[in-house]
Amino acid sequence: MALFRNENNPGPIIRLYAVTVRNTNRWQQIPQYGALMPYTKYGATKVFYFAKSGPFPTCLQLSQPHFSPALSR
Repeated sequence: MALFRNENNPGPIIRLYAVTVRNTNRWQQIPQYGALMPYTKYGATKVFYFAKSGPFPTCLQLSQPHFSPALSR
């Protein structure tokens, strides 16, 4: 639902993803999905999961928290 990548930063590459999950009974597949996301040894990739039925961010930012704290549980 949202993606952030600091492309023009001379430091490490940081990728942030906000993903919605329709079927929350399948949480065992979450680590498999996260492992398939792009990454490099020169940065970090973070994936945040949200229930599709609930509120979720539509934009992410580099500074923490990466999305509105009201969306955290």
